[in-house]
Amino acid sequence: MTNAANERALKRARQSETREQEQRVNDVLHVMSSDRGRRFVYRMVYEICGLESPVGLGSELVMAHNVGIQEIGKNLTVFLREACPQQWLLMLAEYEESLRQNVQPEEDQDV
Repeated sequence: MTNAANERALKRARQSETREQEQRVNDVLHVMSSDRGRRFVYRMVYEICGLESPVGLGSELVMAHNVGIQEIGKNLTVFLREACPQQWLLMLAEYEESLRQNVQPEEDQDV
């Protein structure tokens, strides 16, 4: 390949990466735009990934598994905070409000 061909290929690769990143951000913005989506994300990050839970006691394999799951939650949290900081804060506020009301949010009130 010539130098010009290498530069064109590199430019196409960068454009493709940019489009993919924009699509990821748009996807998460769509999910976080509704009450239902924010509740789902909260459950994923905090309940399923156990982001704020202790890794636990047990065998090394169990602890390694738990650490791996928490890493997924941490990475997702970083992405969400960067992609949609307002919706992230809204999600946390909604969860706190549901605790104050001492009820599990069930109604779907899309925003």
